[in-house]
Amino acid sequence: MMVPQHASPHLSCLDQFSACLSLFVPVLGEDLADLLSCPCKPPHTQQMGHPATIKRDKALQGIQQDPELSDSSKHTYAQRLMAMSAKLGQPISELAMQPMTIIPWIKKQYPEVATQKNVVTAVLAALRRMPTMKQQHRQALAIWLQASKELEAQQQARLKANEPSARQQRGYVDFKEVIKTGRSLQF
Repeated sequence: MMVPQHASPHLSCLDQFSACLSLFVPVLGEDLADLLSCPCKPPHTQQMGHPATIKRDKALQGIQQDPELSDSSKHTYAQRLMAMSAKLGQPISELAMQPMTIIPWIKKQYPEVATQKNVVTAVLAALRRMPTMKQQHRQALAIWLQASKELEAQQQARLKANEPSARQQRGYVDFKEVIKTGRSLQF
């Protein structure tokens, strides 16, 4: 399977969809079909990755119907999974069965290890709530679990090393520069 290497050119639609999702998922729970509407008109809505093209997904339904998950977890998992599904144009239940393709895509798409771990965790949460998937595809589940363990180890190693992330390094300003700039300001 080839994974599309492009993101949807219609971020405003996806942003609108995400905002709508964040407001209504806790209220609507299991029925996400109504949320997959967009104010856009065809042919834009027929493009791959557009929220209107996402099929109803058993993985999302399993998460939404689980009484053990908090509303916050349901919302967070659903948001991450729907974003991945929209970017790749396939339902999560299909993407979860292709870990050898999707895990490298996640690593390329999200440079921060913490974000990668969060996405993998959302996929694992979906897999765990689909009993037939868990029984039929033990190998895929094992690969996702291994990826999760590796990402957790990377996270812990980075925390133990106490080194700043690339993002922190880019935003670093030496205190001497702060003082110099503060003194140059006129009041």
